[in-house]
Amino acid sequence: MQDKVEGLAVAGDGRTYTVTDNDGIDDATGETVFLDLGRLL
Repeated sequence: MQDKVEGLAVAGDGRTYTVTDNDGIDDATGETVFLDLGRLL
C-alpha cells in the first residue's frame, strides 16, 4: 500500500507527475514511487 502523495508537478507540456515517499514504518515498505499520470489538463 502506498503512502500519501509528497509532491505533484505539471510540466510545461501538460503532463502531470506525482511522487510518494513511504516512511518505512510498520505497514509500509519505504519505497518511493514516481508516477507519470499523463495529461490531466
